[in-house]
Amino acid sequence: MGKLSEPELGPDPVRVMLVRFGDWPLAAIRLGLAPGDLAGDSPLILVAKGVVLTCCPRAAAEGVHAGVRVREAQLRCPQAVIREHLDEVDETAFEVVLRAIAEIAPDVHPVRPGVAAVRARGPARFYGGEDVAARTLLERLIDFATPDCRPTVAVADGVFAAEQAAAKIRGWSVVPPGASRALLAELAVESLNQTLLARQLRQLGIGTLGRFAELSRAEVHNRFGAVGRRCHQLACGEDLQILRSHNPAGDRSVDIDTDAADSEQVVAHCTPVIERLIRGLDSDSLVLTEVRIRVTTEHRRDDRLWRHPWNFDSAELLNRLRWQLLDLAAAGNPLLTGDPDDQADPVRSDRVVGVQLIPTRIVEAQAAAQGLWGSRPESKVIKVLSGLQDRLGYRQVRVVVPQGGRLAKDRRTWVPFGTAPPTPQQRRAEQPWPGRVPGPPPALVLDRPTAARLLDAAGEPVRVDERGNPSAEPEILLLDPRTPARQVIAWAGPWVVRERWWDAGAGTDRLDRFQVVDELQQAWLLALVGDGCWLEAGY
Repeated sequence: MGKLSEPELGPDPVRVMLVRFGDWPLAAIRLGLAPGDLAGDSPLILVAKGVVLTCCPRAAAEGVHAGVRVREAQLRCPQAVIREHLDEVDETAFEVVLRAIAEIAPDVHPVRPGVAAVRARGPARFYGGEDVAARTLLERLIDFATPDCRPTVAVADGVFAAEQAAAKIRGWSVVPPGASRALLAELAVESLNQTLLARQLRQLGIGTLGRFAELSRAEVHNRFGAVGRRCHQLACGEDLQILRSHNPAGDRSVDIDTDAADSEQVVAHCTPVIERLIRGLDSDSLVLTEVRIRVTTEHRRDDRLWRHPWNFDSAELLNRLRWQLLDLAAAGNPLLTGDPDDQADPVRSDRVVGVQLIPTRIVEAQAAAQGLWGSRPESKVIKVLSGLQDRLGYRQVRVVVPQGGRLAKDRRTWVPFGTAPPTPQQRRAEQPWPGRVPGPPPALVLDRPTAARLLDAAGEPVRVDERGNPSAEPEILLLDPRTPARQVIAWAGPWVVRERWWDAGAGTDRLDRFQVVDELQQAWLLALVGDGCWLEAGY
């Protein structure tokens, strides 16, 4: 189960029945470990990058909390078990919970590991009311409760209100239709999970969602942008998120036992099974967009989540398996390389004994259909690029995806062709980025800025003072000493960026950016750093 993309909007808020596990990473560790590896009542601390991410109540009572370094946490709670946090552990363990929810209410919408939602209308009709359906679902999920984490179930208008209600209760609760706004009004602005927006609202004296909802939406949009508008909708109880089924076809996982000597033999052994899986989806008008491939060897297990921006066919799915096996070979699995000298060493031998494919996102075929004006490259382009990936390696054929950033060169990231781009949260696309130049992105971005000169009418370099005011209006642009000067016919700026830039900036933490249009109707993005001027991009 992968992370979801941006929520889609529907016409009206829907009644949502939401399941929430308060501290799912802890529960995932306890549920995923073999019996006896971790006693049910042992203190547990989860760490990431050398600091505590979360801990159980027993460890918290000993003074451990998020942000404490691992060594200090061990000193405060010596009897605690330390485990590294892994996203794949959370996702894999939650797959079992999703299947249990589907037994009570089909068409489960995973919000994130530990939180899932379903439309309340169907279960309420089947079980004779929302309260009965919520209680029945909670009883089914009690088996997944741990000493650190117990499930709660709440019914409300929209996912956001239901999650806030589930966080405040023990057991189950039903918020009457139309009462979600009153429930949300008392909550702090931090519940929107937007740190910068919450800080700005606090500075304005707005501490609750009720006060935030009283503002004009147009003014909120003008001041805080798209993120503020979306959060204002949530504060008003207007959660218009459409629930998308996690897997409308049920569990289609396949386990393949193998004892192959190299990667091509593994792929050949898996080919008929994968082709049969894709044919079965096609016959049910379903497509596969996300799959977890788990390769098990004699001494290790490699678990990887693969996403597709459109949908997998059998050849593309086999390519993902091949790429994963090649990565294992590069990491030192000699049997996958086909080198007989390496295979002769019994210490280094590590045969592949099994492959498991777990479809984690299957959608209706019409949801992945190409739009009227096209939404993907032509099939022949896809075939050529896929062929290059087979020859060069899948990481060597990449495409550009926009991301957040102040400078033009920072507003792009490269991802392998045929894989899903990072989510907007991962790309930090919605952050305000003070100093970022507005408008459409430039068509040409230089990897290394080149020297230029921006002069005023007297031939003096244009400079910007500490208050952000230019010394004079830009009149002349020199892109290269060998080319004639160009007259500036329009300009905008400056946009001030206060951060360390490239090495040629002589260690300065500030740069001032201008957009200029020359007499040839060409637009440029320039950066003034100290006494220098640099050409950053062209439009």
